[in-house]
Amino acid sequence: MVCLCIGLFSFMLLKLREMVLSLEVKPDVPLIEADVAKFTRVMSNIIDNAFNYTPDGGSIEVRASYLPDTQRVLISVKDSGVGIAPEFREDVWKRFQRYEEHALQLDVAGTGLGLSIVKEMVEMHRGDVWFESELGQGTTFFCLATD
Repeated sequence: MVCLCIGLFSFMLLKLREMVLSLEVKPDVPLIEADVAKFTRVMSNIIDNAFNYTPDGGSIEVRASYLPDTQRVLISVKDSGVGIAPEFREDVWKRFQRYEEHALQLDVAGTGLGLSIVKEMVEMHRGDVWFESELGQGTTFFCLATD
């Protein structure tokens, strides 16, 4: 996961945006048994959304920690972006859905498939995914994976 996140952060730096990017993986985080391509797509979609919906000067934090009581790994991606409008939160997981107002303001390309793919792939791996968001303050996506 560390290599994946560093690769994604490096890609973002190539886009020459002024942003604070941080990665914290606790030392006790075990390897996750997952399809590498699918897990890479999950993380790529979530981090790419954080990047696309966070204006210059913002921040993105990726963290991973181990929850020994449940033997699961909790991954979070927190941004200081525009947030998700309350009226759109139920639709965020649906195919071909995106909040056009923010996408147009920030000139974000896309089809509205990313988060529906994230949810489907996480659930295929017996995991859970959810988010917390405050309009104008940012969003945190959480992914709970089995080790």
